[in-house]
Amino acid sequence: MANEDTKQPQKAAFKNAVGCLALVSLFFLECEYLLRMPEHHEVRKALRALIGLPVHDFLFATITFLVIAKLLASDRIPNFVPDFSSKSLIVHVASTVALDLSIIPLYHYFQQHPSLELAWWPILTAYFLTWLACLSKPQNWPKNLAKFGPWLAGAFAAGIFSFYFSNYVAHFWYAMPRATLWLTEKWLDLAFSNVQRGPGTFEIGTSTFGVDVGAPCSGYEGMGLIACYVAAFL
Repeated sequence: MANEDTKQPQKAAFKNAVGCLALVSLFFLECEYLLRMPEHHEVRKALRALIGLPVHDFLFATITFLVIAKLLASDRIPNFVPDFSSKSLIVHVASTVALDLSIIPLYHYFQQHPSLELAWWPILTAYFLTWLACLSKPQNWPKNLAKFGPWLAGAFAAGIFSFYFSNYVAHFWYAMPRATLWLTEKWLDLAFSNVQRGPGTFEIGTSTFGVDVGAPCSGYEGMGLIACYVAAFL
C-alpha cells in the first residue's frame, strides 16, 4: 500500500514533466518554423533587428537551466503543476496558423508604414501569452509568478548570460586549436601511417578522409554553455 502511495505522486510528476516538455518543444519548433523558413528570411531579419534579441533562443537556454537546476536540486525548487487547458491549446494552435498566414502581409504593410513597426511587439506578446496559457490558466499567473518568480528570473539571467558568453568564447577559439590539432595528429598516428595536417590551417585527416575544423564545430560554444550552467547553479 505504501508503494502505491509513493508511485502515484511519481506518476503525476512524470506526467506533468512530459506535458511541460511537449509544450516547450512545440513552442520552440513553432518559433524555429516561423523564423527560419526560407520565405520568412527577410521577416526574420527584420524582427530580430527590431527586437534586438533572439527571444526563442533565450527561452530555450532559460528552460535548459531550469531543467538542470531541477534535476540537481529538486528539493529546493518548488514543483510546478501545470493546469493544462485544451481550449488554450486550440487557441494557441489557431494563433500560430494565423501568424504564419499573416506574417508576410504584415511585414510588407509595416514596411510601407514604418511608424507602425512597433505593433510587432503586441502581436508577438499576444502569441507568446497564448502558449503560456497552455501551461497555466491566466487566473493562476499571479500565484505562479509569486511562487516561481525568483527561479524564473535567475534562470532567465543565466540563459541570457550563457547565450552571449558561449558566442563570445567562440570568437577566441583560435587560442587553442593548434595544440588540439597537434594532439589529434599524434593520436591518429597510432592507427594510420598517412596522417596529413594542413600547414597554417585547421585541416587534418588521412589520404582518404579529411576535415576542416571551424569555430562553430570546435566545441568552444558548448564549453562556454556548460561553464555558465555549472557556475550559475553553484
